[in-house]
Amino acid sequence: MNNKTFQEIKKRSLILMQKSCDPQHCEAHLVKVENNAKKIVKILKMEKDIDLNLLGAACYLHDLAFTKYKPGFINYFREGKRVKKIVTKFLMDFKIPDGEKKIIINAVWKHTLNFPLRRLNKNEGDYAKILQDADILDMLSPERLLLLAGSAKKFFYYKALKIFSRRASFWTIRHIGLFLNYPELAKESWT
Repeated sequence: MNNKTFQEIKKRSLILMQKSCDPQHCEAHLVKVENNAKKIVKILKMEKDIDLNLLGAACYLHDLAFTKYKPGFINYFREGKRVKKIVTKFLMDFKIPDGEKKIIINAVWKHTLNFPLRRLNKNEGDYAKILQDADILDMLSPERLLLLAGSAKKFFYYKALKIFSRRASFWTIRHIGLFLNYPELAKESWT
């Protein structure tokens, strides 16, 4: 993907995410996911195999479902299908080869359900694996865990998660490799 197309996707995604129904899924989260994804590519020495613009586009598009749907248990299980539909429509405005569209759509569709269900993308392409790992690494970051307290005041879903998450997140952080497509990333610092 050329840089001009990537920058336009990024710009439009960030504008859309200003309307996010979920404070956990905002513009800052998308930037952190992209940064994590780039770091993953470098750690795994995949620079020759991964188009960083294509991966970046997936990073900026992966949570567009939250521009239309509030966080909750139903959205947790439907997010993948919802974001697939939204991103498919979004990409119609761009002249992108079908193969690249397919990579983006698959990655955003498959990025969900790794925590706590451990539905990993072991049989998917590298873009789907990297995006999912980059997302979970941000989700379990100290900054995001602090945001959970504020989100719990606004949404029952996060209130319920907060009760469960304190104990679960400490355990998960210690065993993060179980929730990663590339378990070797657990040895790295992500703060």
